[in-house]
Amino acid sequence: MSKKTDELNDKQVLAIALLSTGQTQTDVAAQLDLSVSTVSRWNNQDNYKIALYQARKAQFDAIADKVRDARLKAINTLIGELDAPETKHRLQAAVALLRLDIPQPDSPTKFDLNFW
Repeated sequence: MSKKTDELNDKQVLAIALLSTGQTQTDVAAQLDLSVSTVSRWNNQDNYKIALYQARKAQFDAIADKVRDARLKAINTLIGELDAPETKHRLQAAVALLRLDIPQPDSPTKFDLNFW
């Protein structure tokens, strides 16, 4: 591809931003005054697919970070409850902590390693 066709136009950039938040191609086409077939056709362009993948991954990563932060707060709350004056609360916190399945950090997939 030439440099000119590798660059995304303004509507493609907007479409990617909207699609990465979970909107459908139909919704995006309507908002940008495009046909659904135009938005669909962009999915056949490598530069568009890559940019959309990166935008969706960034959204997912941001959500995953928030969930990890919330989980850490929840764990710290449970740990604090281990010192609660009521035996019932201490026991509930201890059982909850023992039931936690702490996943290992994700390792890159073969796709991720080959993609970049």
